[in-house]
Amino acid sequence: MSEYRKISTLCPAQPNVSSRSFADIKAEMSGWIRMNIDRVLPDSPDLIVLPECSSRYNCPAGVKYDDYKQQLKDYYRYVGDEFTQMLSRVAVENNTIIAYSAIRVADDSDKPFRNSTVYIGRSGEVIGIYDKNYLVIEENTLSDIAYGERAELVDLGFAKAATAICFDLNFDELLEDYAAMRPKLVVFSSMYHGGIRQAIWAYQCRSYLVSSTKGLPGAILDPFGRTIAAATNYLPYAPPASTSTLRSVTSTTTGSDSPPRSANTGARSRSTTRGISDMYCCRASRRGCASTKL
Repeated sequence: MSEYRKISTLCPAQPNVSSRSFADIKAEMSGWIRMNIDRVLPDSPDLIVLPECSSRYNCPAGVKYDDYKQQLKDYYRYVGDEFTQMLSRVAVENNTIIAYSAIRVADDSDKPFRNSTVYIGRSGEVIGIYDKNYLVIEENTLSDIAYGERAELVDLGFAKAATAICFDLNFDELLEDYAAMRPKLVVFSSMYHGGIRQAIWAYQCRSYLVSSTKGLPGAILDPFGRTIAAATNYLPYAPPASTSTLRSVTSTTTGSDSPPRSANTGARSRSTTRGISDMYCCRASRRGCASTKL
């Protein structure tokens, strides 16, 4: 029997801050993050996704860009994991999972920072961390962010999720690695939209995809790459979408007009193919796999 889960994505534009004091900036950014999360909590989502660099603020007026970059490094060291701790409390209070994407301090090397998505579970614990594999060059050379070296699925309880951040979406090597792992969900936090690449990832992974794009219309896509919920420039979050954790895409190479047959009635159905001729959307249930040809 299919289980439906609610997913919410937040897409607010990066904010300005009114102070130069790190203590004041931390308080402003904490309030900004909480304000945006509060918008979707009434819908009781199972997963809330935040955009890339959620704790970052705009360059203050009158500050040179190079000075701003250094200021951000000092700011990240100052706040440490306090935003993660705050979101842990939110997750516990609301029985939800939060995908928090931000710059974090990982070690004391000459490249101490990581551009990460931290998954916070319903009990407030960190259940997974993904470090961006494919950085924009300036992230490494100017911002001292090290490249992530692993790509693993994160078990959310109701689904195993693949993670991508911004520039990652352009690299087929990462996509192919994830597709082989068969995730049920792709979580994409970004500063840019990605365009058709979002749909390509959803289709190639045969999974739902949720995109949280800062100041841009994020969306929730089905395994065919079709949008089922989206934010707009007027509404910086997508209405929560209910997704079935047992829904999948099945490919066949028979060329037949008959739907594929499934012997396994309680799990996702997928055939091994060398090519694709007919596509079906399958929904598993106790009675079997009901297929609809597209």
